[in-house]
Amino acid sequence: MMSMSVAEAAKRLGRSPQQVRIMMARRDLQGQRVGRSWVVDERSVAQAASRERFRGRPFSPARAWGALAILSGDHPAWLSSAARYQVREVILSPRMENRSRWASLLAGAWSRQEMSCHPGVLNRLLKDPRVVEVGVAAASRHGLDLLAGAAVPEVVVDGENVSSIVSDYMLEDAESQEDVAVVVHVPRWEGAHLQIQRNHRLQRLLVALSLLRSEDPRARKAGQDAFSRARSKLAKK
Repeated sequence: MMSMSVAEAAKRLGRSPQQVRIMMARRDLQGQRVGRSWVVDERSVAQAASRERFRGRPFSPARAWGALAILSGDHPAWLSSAARYQVREVILSPRMENRSRWASLLAGAWSRQEMSCHPGVLNRLLKDPRVVEVGVAAASRHGLDLLAGAAVPEVVVDGENVSSIVSDYMLEDAESQEDVAVVVHVPRWEGAHLQIQRNHRLQRLLVALSLLRSEDPRARKAGQDAFSRARSKLAKK
């Protein structure tokens, strides 16, 4: 198995080495003793990181999209001045230095659906003007430090167009992981589509958002790095 030290796992998870040892004892992480030290299974660390929860309530859909707007340099006019201040304060708080928390903080932005379809329609789907491609394949085009590799295509489709996209491309819920042909992200906030259209800088963060829950630690790191850079840029304003 691919493994890492307890210290490396602790850094990845934003925990202390002692907490990592407790997680192994509870079998929340898989590990084994090598000589006089313990090593942790890298895949189990990646899975644990994807389950990491923000300590506090995740943003509501409107606030999640407000956070994305603020991080992309835009002004979320749909939020009150008090709400904008609160969102900004959370983004810039020291706890967000733990990069694994972005996934949970912004979990309310959209829903994620794994779909199956005929392979022959994928290219047409990705070129459809009603969708915005995100995921690993779009990362390099948006300046994220991640080389495109073999990965399931991912798209964002607003709520008004979901039914027609599903019908036009005969998408169905995937019955197993092997059947997944495309991942569809549907914003939970009705104003998201207009924001995506008018704020092209937002699309880069949507690509990063789609990477935060990836089982591939390289993809997850690229997404986290993008949010950390946006946060640092915001802090300088």
